[in-house]
Amino acid sequence: MTHDDIRKILEESEIFGSLPANVLDELAPHFKATEVVKGEYLFFEGDPSERIYLAPRGRIKVVRHSPEGKEVLFEVVPAGRPFALLSGIERFPLSASAVAMEDCTLLSISSERFLQLLGSNPELSMSVIHDLLGRLREARDRIRSLALERVEQRIARVLLTLVNSLGRRSEGRVLLDLSLTRQDIAAMVGTTVESAIRTMSKMQKDGILKTAPGGRIEILDVEALRKISDIQEKPGKPRKKAKG
Repeated sequence: MTHDDIRKILEESEIFGSLPANVLDELAPHFKATEVVKGEYLFFEGDPSERIYLAPRGRIKVVRHSPEGKEVLFEVVPAGRPFALLSGIERFPLSASAVAMEDCTLLSISSERFLQLLGSNPELSMSVIHDLLGRLREARDRIRSLALERVEQRIARVLLTLVNSLGRRSEGRVLLDLSLTRQDIAAMVGTTVESAIRTMSKMQKDGILKTAPGGRIEILDVEALRKISDIQEKPGKPRKKAKG
């Protein structure tokens, strides 16, 4: 892959696309292209954060492992979105593992070199700040969801996110092209496996989804999921002020 190819990919990516041409020209030579195959681990939880990654078209899943060694899905990284970014900037050990969901080309840049470029390019620094602020908002919304929303709402929101990032539409239905266990769902929404099983079973009974071969989930009624995710809790009655 040539520097021009890499520059074009950066130009189309989520975080680097708004940068001026001269900054893209400076960035591109420092990225390394690597071919990875489906199922290949890119890095492991606890590894030193030596590089920042970008998959221009392939999808990457970020996973953690339970004490028993079971893989639990944490996030699906959309194509074109950098990952291991925060760890690379902070130079902390990686908090999760990453696995290629399909054969793809992976771009990466040395964390040390990226920090040097941040220090010398205000435009790049601002772009990274905007990206990190967006991730902070996502984390804040997730915390709010855990505190205020019912399990059914949280699961509906996660499924809608997965529909947008890896859904394959056909005849009004959407197949989530990823094997998902109830433990995965529970971990993503912050609930127990039992609650996830109970909620998913109700959604299946209501005709909203069904389990497809290979542990994948087929969404039969996306609009019903949207309605569930948008339900607002009724405000509680104000407490009466204690006398005296």
